[in-house]
Amino acid sequence: MKFSGKKQGSAFLLVIICIMFLAITGVVVLSLSTDYLVSVITAENSTSNFYDAEQILAEVRTGVQERAMESAKETYDGIMTGYRKMPEETRVDRYSKGFLTLLAKSLGAPSGAGSESDFLETDTEKTYVCDNAAIKKLTKVPDAVGSVPGTDLLILLRNDAADGYSLTLKNLDIDYKSDIGYRSTIRTDMVIRVPDFHFDGDSTLNELKKYIVISDDTMTVSNALGAMGGTTGASFRGNIYTGIKDASANDTGIQVDSQTRAVFHSDIIVSRGGLDILTGSNVQVRANDGSSPSDLWLKNIKLSPMGLDETDLFSDVNINANANIEDSFVINDDKSKVTLGGSYYGYSYNKENDPADMSKDSTYSSAFLINGLNTTVNTPNLNKLILAGRAFVSKMDDSGAKTPSNIITGESLSVKSNQIAYLVPEEYLEAGHNPVISGEDEGVKASFNSSWLRSYLDSSEPVTKNYISSASGFTLIYYFLNFKDNQSANDYFEQYYSSGENKEALSDNARAYISTDDDSGMKLDASLFLIAGNIIHHFYDSAGAELKKANYYDNTGAPLEELLDDGIAKGKEYVGRQMTLLPAAGATMRLSDTAPPLAASKIIDFNEVDHLSSVLVKNYSELSANVIIAPGDYTVDTSSGNRGLIVAKGNVTVQNDFTGLIISGEKVEILVGGITLEYNQVLISSLLKEIAGDNDLAKYFRGIASFDGASVEDALSQNISYQNWSRNED
Repeated sequence: MKFSGKKQGSAFLLVIICIMFLAITGVVVLSLSTDYLVSVITAENSTSNFYDAEQILAEVRTGVQERAMESAKETYDGIMTGYRKMPEETRVDRYSKGFLTLLAKSLGAPSGAGSESDFLETDTEKTYVCDNAAIKKLTKVPDAVGSVPGTDLLILLRNDAADGYSLTLKNLDIDYKSDIGYRSTIRTDMVIRVPDFHFDGDSTLNELKKYIVISDDTMTVSNALGAMGGTTGASFRGNIYTGIKDASANDTGIQVDSQTRAVFHSDIIVSRGGLDILTGSNVQVRANDGSSPSDLWLKNIKLSPMGLDETDLFSDVNINANANIEDSFVINDDKSKVTLGGSYYGYSYNKENDPADMSKDSTYSSAFLINGLNTTVNTPNLNKLILAGRAFVSKMDDSGAKTPSNIITGESLSVKSNQIAYLVPEEYLEAGHNPVISGEDEGVKASFNSSWLRSYLDSSEPVTKNYISSASGFTLIYYFLNFKDNQSANDYFEQYYSSGENKEALSDNARAYISTDDDSGMKLDASLFLIAGNIIHHFYDSAGAELKKANYYDNTGAPLEELLDDGIAKGKEYVGRQMTLLPAAGATMRLSDTAPPLAASKIIDFNEVDHLSSVLVKNYSELSANVIIAPGDYTVDTSSGNRGLIVAKGNVTVQNDFTGLIISGEKVEILVGGITLEYNQVLISSLLKEIAGDNDLAKYFRGIASFDGASVEDALSQNISYQNWSRNED
């Protein structure tokens, strides 16, 4: 086929037009693609830049939360050790103010911000200019942090009737510019409110990791070989708590049996009863570091005889502690050697430390009593001795029963032989001697009424009788002076002791009780004492025994109010520790007879434990430890493993080394020597966290899910919020 020559030019033109169309279309498409790509890249960079600014704000918020945690802990610790007499609402108010005050200062508020004197009244607000440098430190990009242009960075403290206390970090500006020139801003106010905080309950669980033994009844250390200077025995490393189930029958909380050695390396020992040390034991108490004083919170300390015939047995007790003792230190055992360091505070004047209460009950009066023969008391490292009460002589009626009231003396630290100072002188008795045998002439002579003694005595009953049954079957009647008040007893003893003849007689008689071993018996430094009654000390000083007068009283003879108040505070803290392990104050200075046991009420739900038909054992191989929960008694021996957490509703008997924590609803008994019980803070903390995530175990523990401060952290996080938020507005 042949084409016509006339059509060739138009075809070429069409091709050119098509090519040009395609070229123009390509340019348009390429231009649109480029614009789209630039738009996408710009948006991505802008978004990335905003996330960077947001991240900076998140860092600031995290830093604020950390400061809040520190402020919360410091305030909580201060409230726990300082509030004591405050009611609950006052504690919460004081906590709120203290928490926000510390937080404000840590965030750059000037010194004095939010002090007690000017802290907010309801519906008022205090404003302080904040130091930007303090906030800049909270992020890795400090140059991006400042205040909204034209304003200062402010801290506002507010007390709102509806919302309570709060702190606002106002005019906070995050202005961030990236390396490639993109900029974004966030402007906001950060509000921190005070979370609800409880001063007991779950906080008890946080203390568990510091303990090795928690028992709702007594702890007994027995047959722990190595007494009388030996090196074996039972060794405790960690805090100890014991309760007593039947306080009316026995006030012993921790008992070290006869011829037993027990070494306590414990920062804190708390018992609802006392520490009772029996004949021939070797007991040492000090803090976990081996040299610092422990903190002791006990009802009393007793060295008690066992009626053993072995003449070479004696108890050797070395207590380096800040001892807070509700009742008394009583040495009834012969040949005891006692060494004291740290401080000793017998804080009870009477039942409620009430200066108007003149009841004569030794149960509520702190003293130091030496009734055992050949006793040595050394105090080379004792820096304080406070005895708020005084010694009493137990009084029996004519039936041989102990009477509710006792015979008051003028001493706070007393040797048994000093009782002769309080007997009615023989010349004033019809029988002519004291004591009187029942059936002899009884009563006092008329001359007694005009004697110098009468000015110190109760005018209605100047003499009181004490009936003591003898081994021979007859009754001795001791006639004692009955003082009209405490100060009179002190004044009488001072005058009595001023007589050289009486002083010599007391010193001679005391030598049977105060040992001269190493010439160190009863040499107490005069600067140590703050006492309610007199004491005699330096019994073997070359100048003779010195009388240290009472200094717990003012010049009117009344007890010093601030010291009685301090004793009340000590008592309330002891109650708090007995009920929660924490230094929270109880409502009164003495534990109620109906107070629930600690482990059962605060730590373990023994009703759940009751449902177990056998011992529950959960092994954590990565920790090389077990969690063991027993519905009855449990024995720690080689078969049970020696690391972990043991909970038993019944008694726990320890016959092997153990590391971790033992919690008993009844008694804990250490029945062999040569073993060590040691706490492990990291181990118990880890186990409790494992338990918190295991519903099958957590149900046996009260409040376990909020252990180790997690609830506080969550509460603080939930109480930080933003107001007046804006971004990229300029």
